[in-house]
Amino acid sequence: MKRKLVAATLAVSMVVSVAGSWSAQADSKGDELEGKIEDVQNQQMEKQNKLQEEQENLEKVQDKQQQTIRKIEQIDSDIDKVKGQMDTKQSEISKTKTEIDKLEERISETQKRIERRNELLKERVRVMYQNGGAINYLQVLLGAQSFSDFLDRVFALKLIAQQDQALLKQQRVDKKALESDKAEVQLQLAKLEDQLEGLQTLKTQFQERKEEKKALVEKLNIKEGNIKQEFMETKEAKELLEAQEATYKKLLAEWKEKQRRIRERKEKEAAERRKQEQKQNDSNNDNVNQNHDVSHSSGAFAWPANGVITSNFGYRSFDHEVHRGLDIAANGLVPIRASAPGIVIRSAHWPSFGNVVYIAHLIDGKLYTTVYAHMRRRLVSSGQRVEQRQKIGYMGSTGDSTGQHLHFEIHIGKYSHASAVPPLNYLP
Repeated sequence: MKRKLVAATLAVSMVVSVAGSWSAQADSKGDELEGKIEDVQNQQMEKQNKLQEEQENLEKVQDKQQQTIRKIEQIDSDIDKVKGQMDTKQSEISKTKTEIDKLEERISETQKRIERRNELLKERVRVMYQNGGAINYLQVLLGAQSFSDFLDRVFALKLIAQQDQALLKQQRVDKKALESDKAEVQLQLAKLEDQLEGLQTLKTQFQERKEEKKALVEKLNIKEGNIKQEFMETKEAKELLEAQEATYKKLLAEWKEKQRRIRERKEKEAAERRKQEQKQNDSNNDNVNQNHDVSHSSGAFAWPANGVITSNFGYRSFDHEVHRGLDIAANGLVPIRASAPGIVIRSAHWPSFGNVVYIAHLIDGKLYTTVYAHMRRRLVSSGQRVEQRQKIGYMGSTGDSTGQHLHFEIHIGKYSHASAVPPLNYLP
């Protein structure tokens, strides 16, 4: 009787010991999940700060863009003013050239008059020379027949002299006027051409400034595009972290509820064992081990799709990048299936991955995340629970993809570049 009591006491002690060990292990795994949730929350805060910083940078770039565009508009306005001034100068130059043409006609007429006067003067001089010059005037006077004829001759000679003087005077006036008109018009034309050249130089300078501003706008556009891309990537990462946090909290709540039910069952089993003093020690141990196995989720990862492996995990020489997953390719309408049971963290369309699904799995108390990218179509939504081999979409070539295939990733813990592991190490 004493032996039976000792055996029963030993069995109960072992049950309590195993239950305590199991409870500590369960608490440890719960703490691990809570730690991952806290880690994700910290990363969310970092992403939020980065989003704020990128938003401020974007606003600065956009403000600079607007300032530069306003400067370009002002330069365009200045160029239009210069063009207007140039048009005015061109009109004035055209008018001046018309005046020059008319002046040339007057100059031609004046030149003809001068030539006619020269011929007349030459003729008068020639006659005077042939008749003896000034002596000829005396002969004209002495040849008068009467005093009245003498006066007429004197008056005629005086009139001829006056006409010659007037002719010479008009010759000098016409020449001076001709030279003055030429100089004035040429000076005016030179000034207009200088002004036009200055306006052309100013226009060229404005055009160069405009080209510089346009080049700056192009650079700012590229910078804006890069910041927007970074902003979207950061936003996507933040949204994924938010989805992971919600999923992990859900898994943690389910884990705690499951552990509570297991704990209640174990306590009930321990109470039953205390009543069964006649059972053997080995039998008790078997029951404990059997129940311990039941308390954990079981099951390995399954292949997510049928096809040919076109790219493995690791460094790829053709694009000089680290490939963080496994590419499986096939033709036709190929279904994509969940590699393990879990909860969909995120089902969305992103620029790089195209149609992508992230799933969180809790296997034997350990957290994993799987990724299914470039799908033609998604059949599950965020927050949805899925079973192993459940159809979640179809293979496609969306996002940054060059052909139909599935890009499949396995991560230990939360999704990040550092947590990715070779999928072939976990697939059967």
